[in-house]
Amino acid sequence: GMGCSGDVVIAPDSSVWIGAGRDAGFGTFPHAHLIRFYPGPDTFGDSVILEDDYNDDYFLDYTDICFASMNKIYAGCYPRSEDRDTFLNPGIAIYEFPSGRRLKYVPMDGGEYCRDVILVGNNRVYVSVSKDIGDVSRTRYIYVFDTGSDKMIKRVDVGNVPHYMAYSPYKEKVYVQTGGDRHYITPYLPP
Repeated sequence: GMGCSGDVVIAPDSSVWIGAGRDAGFGTFPHAHLIRFYPGPDTFGDSVILEDDYNDDYFLDYTDICFASMNKIYAGCYPRSEDRDTFLNPGIAIYEFPSGRRLKYVPMDGGEYCRDVILVGNNRVYVSVSKDIGDVSRTRYIYVFDTGSDKMIKRVDVGNVPHYMAYSPYKEKVYVQTGGDRHYITPYLPP
């Protein structure tokens, strides 16, 4: 359970960051963090520690991260017990970058995992939430956040068990891989 370990994200300034989740089993990383990677010389640089404490008994285990801007990160996560046996409904943690200070945590219903988090345009973050087994009727949604207010503004029904997403700025569509089939949704744009 290293969460976003190995997740590679590109910042708006084209810098490359690799996610490293908390590793309670080995004690290597006491907190989740992002490590700067320099592709030219293939070396590592600075590390940004993310506040991952949730309460006395739980920490935030990350599944995916995206930059909303050069000073803000959205991270899909779920509160997980320190013994790693229990976890709660997933949510989005919003961080100031590069301080790693958590600005907000927004819980979401409808699944066990945040499968993917992507930036759509300059001001929307889409989050897919799903569950591997059980009641799939609760795992049909993409949550849309406004990055200016950091509020969830819409829940979109995309079908059975949404996983990965890709945004096409040319078609103005978000493509969502769901339950083995391909579906798409049109990005939500306010009137």
